[in-house]
Amino acid sequence: MTPVRVTWGRTIGMIRNLYSTALSVGGFLALVATLFAFSLDASEGGRLSLSPLWTMSVSLVLPALASVLAMDVWCDERFTGRIEILLSAAVTERDYTTGKFLGVWTMLMLSVVLSLATTVTALEFLAPDALAGISPATFVPGLITLALQGALWSAVAVAMSALFCHAAAAAFSSLVL
Repeated sequence: MTPVRVTWGRTIGMIRNLYSTALSVGGFLALVATLFAFSLDASEGGRLSLSPLWTMSVSLVLPALASVLAMDVWCDERFTGRIEILLSAAVTERDYTTGKFLGVWTMLMLSVVLSLATTVTALEFLAPDALAGISPATFVPGLITLALQGALWSAVAVAMSALFCHAAAAAFSSLVL
């Protein structure tokens, strides 16, 4: 296995086990659902379809989720002293950084896909007429846009985590950027 893949797996495992991840993903889902409901209500009778409304709702909250998911990525390595062990191995820093970035981006995109799934499921049960004539392919451009935006925010958040020793300072600085 390559060092990038090992670091990616370790990062996903670390992020998955944090309490801040559960709270932030839950808050993300609730906030996106609320923003989407208000956007849907405000555009009733308008020409916007569901996909742009959902994409706009997610894109407003995505930077905050990326900063919370990545805030502890490098800070934990520094705090526990594992960073010296990791960097003394015959693996480049680029491989570690790429693995950390891919881990954060993967968790971010899993949250986005979970948000889409819960939104479509809720609409299917609560307002089946809203999904009439809409295929899953209509959400693909929004998902691509969110994946690119998520890559940017993940890179910024991982870089801030590498610069700061304290996780809250890393999250705050990535939100400021």
